[in-house]
Amino acid sequence: MPNNVYVDTSLLLAAFSNEPGQPIALALLQEPQWTQVCVSDWTLAEFDCALHAKVLRGETPADVAHAINQSIERLLEVGALQRLPVLREDYSAVQRVVPGISCQVRGADALHLAVAARSGMTHFASLDKTQRLAAAQWLRDIPCVPEL
Repeated sequence: MPNNVYVDTSLLLAAFSNEPGQPIALALLQEPQWTQVCVSDWTLAEFDCALHAKVLRGETPADVAHAINQSIERLLEVGALQRLPVLREDYSAVQRVVPGISCQVRGADALHLAVAARSGMTHFASLDKTQRLAAAQWLRDIPCVPEL
């Protein structure tokens, strides 16, 4: 059975930039158990915005951010990262499911959950505690990784 992991923005950003969770994020992405490591178009859009914010705040030099973006593109090109589309039905799922979640999940985070649910992921990867709480409620049978 395939082990497919959906990676949200918090984990992807930690893996590719100097953040406290970087060792955990890198270890998770390099786990040999994964058949596919998946990100959505939404993950990539949020990632680009977050990386740009780091440049504007002076946390990451522009040339380093450019190199990080090139690395992500190479991983997509060689299939080490699989890109999942965001579909209209994902937005409908957010509207339908979020009212039943007991934590304050942001719309952006709920969209990650909708894509992961629709795409048949076996695992959901996030470093965001609120996102993980929402995932436990929405994706009941899909474990969150890494263990925090």
